[in-house]
Amino acid sequence: MEGAFRAVRLERDRAGRGFALVHFFDPALKLEDWLAYLDARDRPGAGSDVVAIEDSRGYAHALFTHEVEQDLRHGRVLRVQALACSGVPSPVLNAAIVAAAERIARERGCKGVVLEIGGGAGDEDAETGLEASLRGRFEKVASAYYRPLPVGDA
Repeated sequence: MEGAFRAVRLERDRAGRGFALVHFFDPALKLEDWLAYLDARDRPGAGSDVVAIEDSRGYAHALFTHEVEQDLRHGRVLRVQALACSGVPSPVLNAAIVAAAERIARERGCKGVVLEIGGGAGDEDAETGLEASLRGRFEKVASAYYRPLPVGDA
């Protein structure tokens, strides 16, 4: 199933595809809210993108934002915030999210990735499939997970 998902920068002209997933998790959000959020992220100097993990049909199964920051303990890292992730457990989807984050981290000259995972609607203590897949592979740092980039992997 390799290649089942691809990471794409979510631009305004494709915003509807991302909105369907966001709206599933928070039905109170309106399309105008989502477009304003994307516009704020897309301003020059914002330093952050919204990335969609899509299947071969172009449907978004996960959305995340990212930005580079200087972490006191780990140095230059890419902080990734999961906005929405399909509730269906999928090791292939989880691997695609991590692979995309690591690729972007390398492109930005980072030493590692900090992956923040939001709680489910109304149940912040519920562990997600993505969170379960990180256990043992990432070091838990507060409410985020850190993983140094593997050496030798390009």
